[in-house]
Amino acid sequence: TTNNNNFTGYFTDNHALGEVDETNGNGGAITFKDISTNCIFICDFINNTASKNGGGVNYRQSPQNIVFNGNFINNTSPKGGGVNFFDSFKNIIFNGEFIGNSAVNGGAIAAGNGIIKDVSFKNNHAENGGAVYFARTGEIINCNFTDNFARYGGAAYFMDKGTITNCNFTNNSVTRYGGAVFIYSGSVDNCNFANNSATHDGGAVYMYSGSVDNCNFTNNSAYYGGAIEFDGTGDV
Repeated sequence: TTNNNNFTGYFTDNHALGEVDETNGNGGAITFKDISTNCIFICDFINNTASKNGGGVNYRQSPQNIVFNGNFINNTSPKGGGVNFFDSFKNIIFNGEFIGNSAVNGGAIAAGNGIIKDVSFKNNHAENGGAVYFARTGEIINCNFTDNFARYGGAAYFMDKGTITNCNFTNNSVTRYGGAVFIYSGSVDNCNFANNSATHDGGAVYMYSGSVDNCNFTNNSAYYGGAIEFDGTGDV
């Protein structure tokens, strides 16, 4: 258990590359195997790599009340290039940017459930969710996504339910579906989408079912649904 600790300094060019099982993961700079609460990180995570989970930081248990006062830059892992949460997380604050991180799922952040708020994501890339990947239910509030890239969900990918509110998506792209957002079901409200693109469907948003309300779409493009593609039932 890691509680009530402060971490100050920087984590650069660290590597966790040994064989590990899917349950434990590893974490390029830091891995927390047990519960972590009430911690503050005053540091940057740069050029760290992990062979399984969390290029920068990996949480096996569900952390809460954690503050990161720093940036995640050019970290790499198959799951969660910057940070991986095996399950959920609560009240995690990122007072920095995620820039140039990469993964298969979640170029910057991968998680099961959680809320991401007030974060900037730039130039992150992945197969699913160029910046953010939720395996179950997630919420994104007041975030900016610029120049992120993926196969599905250029900025964000929700495998199940998702909610996106008051976010800006600019110049994100995919080679398949959802130039900015790929979401199975949920809602997108009060967001701005500009210059996002998909080679196939949903230049800005690809959604199976749900709603898009009070959003602005400018110069987005796709083969089908230049701005939005509803593959099932949708309301605008």
